[in-house]
Amino acid sequence: MAKVKVDGIDLMMCVDNMGGEFQYFLDLDTGKTIMVHGNEVDGEEVEDVDEHLDDFNLQRIDPMDSQESFRIMDDFVAELPIGSMRSKLREALSGPKPFRRFKDALYQFPQLKDPWHHFEEMRQREYLTDLLSAHELDFEIKWPERQAPPLPVPSAGEPNERVITKFVWATHKTDAETCRLTVKKTKKKTTVHIDYYNDDVLFAEGLAIAPEDIDPLIAALILVKAEL
Repeated sequence: MAKVKVDGIDLMMCVDNMGGEFQYFLDLDTGKTIMVHGNEVDGEEVEDVDEHLDDFNLQRIDPMDSQESFRIMDDFVAELPIGSMRSKLREALSGPKPFRRFKDALYQFPQLKDPWHHFEEMRQREYLTDLLSAHELDFEIKWPERQAPPLPVPSAGEPNERVITKFVWATHKTDAETCRLTVKKTKKKTTVHIDYYNDDVLFAEGLAIAPEDIDPLIAALILVKAEL
């Protein structure tokens, strides 16, 4: 059987244009994408959409769930250099309506626009590749070549920030939450910030702590993680 070739640009366009009444599918036999809107398939009106689609071997192209989309934003922030940009974006993710707040925070740092779009696209490519890998299909996705934009360098005098590895935090015998501990040091104070996830909800807690207590706290959390 010949390898099925898929145009990565077409796949990305499906992801970018999702919403409303638009639905997108991939023909697993030809590698072509199919758009459904109302009673139209690829711009042509048909009598019965479901009956028409039954003639094809299709994979529905669904968007990522909100939890995975949030994880992409969170991972991007973790890769940023220490400084106000990372702190501002982390603060946006820690509050209500994190998707809206994250987008608003990005507008404050135009130098992050290209790195973010590249990072998001690379993760979307992984998602789409995994979507096709679920089928016993010999396929090849042709992605456009992209150069990763360099991350901006923070200005001198930025506050020091230490991000500790994520923990799995047991709150009940059957429940587990993913936690991230951030230690922020400024000239005036040191703050420990703990973000934790419970399903699709992000919570945040801030705790002022003396500098000499930071390392013992981290050591204690590591011990807790080891015992879970």
